[in-house]
Amino acid sequence: MSHDIAHILFGCDISLHGEGTVKLWTIYGTPLGFWNHIKAYNKANAYALPKPYNFMHVANNIFKLLFAILVVIYRAMSMTKRWPWHKFEPYLDVSISEIRKEFNIKIAR
Repeated sequence: MSHDIAHILFGCDISLHGEGTVKLWTIYGTPLGFWNHIKAYNKANAYALPKPYNFMHVANNIFKLLFAILVVIYRAMSMTKRWPWHKFEPYLDVSISEIRKEFNIKIAR
């Protein structure tokens, strides 16, 4: 559920670009960090999910992701505090705009 919330909170779609972007936000904008991020995805077997992406989708999204990496890392590092990956329940009744304002989240488009 934390991953799905991160998609919404950080404004990431489910394209390859969106999946790559949400991973960067998770690593740099939450307390999870790189290794715990990898462990969580392995535990959830998230890498085994089949993705019906054609060659053009892969090519376009990888290219877009390469240009977004530094922007996403900068914006994640500019957050006023990290998004609580495991303890997000208090925010379930708070609007996304209020959460983004509190954490200084500026989504990358």
